[in-house]
Amino acid sequence: MQRLANAGVNYVLVADVEMWTAEELEAVVSEARIRGLQVHAYAERPADVVRGAAAQFDGFLGTSMGIGPFPAEVMQAVTGRLTQAGARPIAWTPAISAVLNLESLRQNREPLDDPRITAEFPELVAADIKGSLASLPAVDSSGLCDKLRQLDEAKVLLLLGSGAGAPGHLHSRATWQEIDFWVRQCGIPVVRAVRAATHDAATAMGVGHETGSISPGKIADIIAVRGDALRDPGLLQSVDVVIKRGRRVR
Repeated sequence: MQRLANAGVNYVLVADVEMWTAEELEAVVSEARIRGLQVHAYAERPADVVRGAAAQFDGFLGTSMGIGPFPAEVMQAVTGRLTQAGARPIAWTPAISAVLNLESLRQNREPLDDPRITAEFPELVAADIKGSLASLPAVDSSGLCDKLRQLDEAKVLLLLGSGAGAPGHLHSRATWQEIDFWVRQCGIPVVRAVRAATHDAATAMGVGHETGSISPGKIADIIAVRGDALRDPGLLQSVDVVIKRGRRVR
């Protein structure tokens, strides 16, 4: 754990929580707290969330666990933790767009013809990327929006993670698509989605006092688009202005 802290990691991500003993989970959390690190876990099975919530994990990643809404024991573990006096908040990164994007591309592959996808790559790499997109696997997105709404209603700290790098889910499209799917397909208010990508993400990582919103004294990392992204979040795919640490770079 000390080596991870010295290397500058922001948090510890635990996999296969149900396979860890209670003593091991307690040790991970204890060591992480000593070194100022958060502990998050993949939410692959109900037991991962139930045990992680009890062990005071800081958050979870993913929305696995099959089709349909989250099982009752998952939401009971989350709400039970959040209603405890003095309990730590729970952050959750659903990352649903990787699956929804695949489903969308199987119905309409035209976005893959966009030359910007491979414009910055050497020809060999571009050809490899195009080859990997020739056959897209079938997926089942049933219940993803139900899960997202469950988390929203439970008042967890929703964070935006794109899942970029999954089959067909290209880095040039992934982040704005996560916001777009939250809003257009799942009915999450656009302000909530944008906040999950900015203010709440910074808060969850413990740097909300430095960044995540436009306020005096904070780092000026800002993007701007033409049009009203609060009416059409798809506009976020075409960024017109980029300001990094107060200096315009685009």
